[in-house]
Amino acid sequence: MNWLHEHAWIAAPVTAALTLAMLWLNRRALPLLPFDAPNLGRKQHGARTPLAGIAMLPTISACLLANDRPAVAAVVLALGATGFVDDWHKEGRRELDWRIKALALGAGSIALAWQHANPLSDAFAFCAAASLAFVLINATNFLDNQNGALAAIAASCLLLAGGSHGPFAAAAFTALGFLPCNWPKAKCFAGDAGAYALGACIAAQLLERPMSVDAIAPFAVPLFDFTQVVLVRLALGLKPWVGDRRHVTHWMLALGAPRVLVAPLLALAAVAVVWVTR
Repeated sequence: MNWLHEHAWIAAPVTAALTLAMLWLNRRALPLLPFDAPNLGRKQHGARTPLAGIAMLPTISACLLANDRPAVAAVVLALGATGFVDDWHKEGRRELDWRIKALALGAGSIALAWQHANPLSDAFAFCAAASLAFVLINATNFLDNQNGALAAIAASCLLLAGGSHGPFAAAAFTALGFLPCNWPKAKCFAGDAGAYALGACIAAQLLERPMSVDAIAPFAVPLFDFTQVVLVRLALGLKPWVGDRRHVTHWMLALGAPRVLVAPLLALAAVAVVWVTR
């Protein structure tokens, strides 16, 4: 059995080292990373903060290739690159055109769906898989709005769905390796580069499972957050892709949850949903 299949945990220290090295280089030698401007309402930071999610891509893609998932690795790299370009655009206060992002996310979702359903012989299953992948990638990106939320939920989803071994376990440990740089105090954020990469792994993990309540349960938190926030925005006549403070994380803060507990409470919620549905 593949060594990385049995030792996926190695992705955590490797990712932590890569992230810290990239942050050091960005601060001391070479400006490699874009910055997120202060946005106290969404990410609680009062200073420009690096977006270092690109540091997760080497570990995730290498482990996927080693576990015979080249198509997923290609999607991770393509979406991560798209997200990185968008992160740089955001630093200049101008996001990448939403149509370009939608095209990239749509192509990535189709590529993931194509691994499990033939669009010619089973068009319905193919469209359902592509739609689900598109939603999950975006739902993962939506969670990058409070310290630790994205990494904690991504790791929880992947570990609950696939365990600590297998092709996507390394992505879970990659998220855990990134977590100390993002929580409880954020030295950096994942940005779209990291969120899209983790979202592609989450979508691919779900698509490899037979569809059932048990299969979907580990992904309930991001799916619930995505669904409710999009419906609320549409009901208010707002663009669903424009960020706001209507996420589950913001509900928790409004109800009095300490900011430092938002990420661990979301992870516990994911565990609770799986436990209740089994």
